[in-house]
Amino acid sequence: MAAVPTESSSASPSSEPHPSVLIPAPFDVPDEADLVIRTSDNAHLFVLKAFLTYNSQFFRNVLSDSLPSQSYQNLPLLPIDENSRTMIAVMRLCYPIHISPAEMLIVATVPVIQALRKYIMTKAEHRFLDAIMHTELGKNHSLRFFAIARSYDYEDLAAKAVKQILRIPLSEWEGDEELRTISALDYHRLVDYYKRCGQAVPRAVSPELDVLGLLPSPVEHTPYSSSVRCQICTVPLFRMSTGTPISYGHPWVQDYLNQSQTRIGQWRSAGFLDQASEDLILEKAVKSCASQTVSAVRRTLQALENAIEREISKVEIVLD
Repeated sequence: MAAVPTESSSASPSSEPHPSVLIPAPFDVPDEADLVIRTSDNAHLFVLKAFLTYNSQFFRNVLSDSLPSQSYQNLPLLPIDENSRTMIAVMRLCYPIHISPAEMLIVATVPVIQALRKYIMTKAEHRFLDAIMHTELGKNHSLRFFAIARSYDYEDLAAKAVKQILRIPLSEWEGDEELRTISALDYHRLVDYYKRCGQAVPRAVSPELDVLGLLPSPVEHTPYSSSVRCQICTVPLFRMSTGTPISYGHPWVQDYLNQSQTRIGQWRSAGFLDQASEDLILEKAVKSCASQTVSAVRRTLQALENAIEREISKVEIVLD
C-alpha cells in the first residue's frame, strides 16, 4: 500500500493530497494504468479504463467520446465528487479482486451504494449484494444492513438482517445510530417481530419430542389433587402441551423454555443460552430425578433448541 503521490498535478498545481490517505494496490501503480481518478479529498487512483467502462454505463458514455482534458503524471485525469474511501471500495468491486467477508462488511456503506447507483454499476452492485448475502452479518452489523436494505430495496438482504437482529437485546437498540435511518413503521415492525419470536418459544414443545427423552418416567396423579408427579422422584410436573397425547416435563424443562424466551436477544449460533446457563440446567436436571441422565438431558436440550429455531423460522415479518 503506497501513500498518495505528493507531486502536484497539471490540473491543480497548488493542491496536495490529504496526508492520511493511503491508496492500496493495484490503484497505486501508474505504470499499470491508463486513467487517473481524483477524489474529493485529492487522492489519485490509477485505474484501467477497461474495468471502469465494463462495469459502468456512466463511465462508458463519458469516456467513449473523448478523454478528459486534464492530466496527472502524463495520464488522463478524471475528477469525481466521491472521497477516496468510497471510490477505493467502488473500484475494488469493479476489479477482479478478492474481497473477504470481513472486508465486505467494511466496504458496504451507504456512500458506496450511492456511488454504485450514481455511476450505473449494475454488475458491481450485484457482486456486492451477492457477497453480503453469503456473509455472516453478526450482531454488530445486522441493524445497519437492515437499514441499507430497506433504503435500497434489497428484499432478500432485509429478510436476512431481520433474523440476525434477534441476536441483539432490545435494551441495546436505543444506542444504535443505524436506527435513525429506519422509519418509525419499520421500527414498530421489528419490535413486534422480536416479541412474536419470543412468544413462539413455548410452541416448541410438542409430543413429537418424546422420543428424545423429553418425557419423564410414567406419571401418576396424586389423590385428591389435579397435579401430576413423577413416579420416581415425586416432583410435580408441568404440562408442556395441550395436544393429544398430553406431554409433561420436569421443572428444568420449563426453566429452559423461560430463559430462552427472555433471552431471544442473546441468541448465539450455538444455542439460545450461554454455556454456563446450560450447564446449570443440566446439573439441576440430573439431580432432580434418576430418570434424567446426562445423555438424555443433552439430547433433550438439543431437541428443544432445534424446535425453538423451527418455531421462530415460522414467524413472519411483513415489511411492505
